[in-house]
Amino acid sequence: GDAHLGNLLIRGEQGYLIDYAHSGPGHPCADLVRLELSVYLTKFVQLGSEGSLVSFQRDFSRRLSLEDLLTQHASLFGARINRLCLRICVRCRDAAAEVLAAHGLGWEHYTALKLLTAWQCLQIPTRQQFLVRTIISALEFSSIR
Repeated sequence: GDAHLGNLLIRGEQGYLIDYAHSGPGHPCADLVRLELSVYLTKFVQLGSEGSLVSFQRDFSRRLSLEDLLTQHASLFGARINRLCLRICVRCRDAAAEVLAAHGLGWEHYTALKLLTAWQCLQIPTRQQFLVRTIISALEFSSIR
């Protein structure tokens, strides 16, 4: 329950989650969703309108491939940092899909956790609140499965 960039150690090409002092049972993909949002909400540079970011989040949550996301939302990924953020977020999302499948859980668990985590992020001042709101708008009334 404490996956964020401050608890990610990078060595070479490998990333390691650290600081398990307060770890415990929880939803199998909750940490992956938190890590995804930690990257997106702290490092992503807002280059598009609210509508374009909502559309991107909908497509992202529909599990479009990295290549399709880069193509369909090219205007959001002019900055190198945004392309790097997207690669990390896609890895977290795809790992969450594997974890859900291994536990016999549907994709709605991912979208529900992402929506809940986004709502919680509204209380964290270091998160880009505009981006948080676009996630909530994309997922709140959708039926992405």
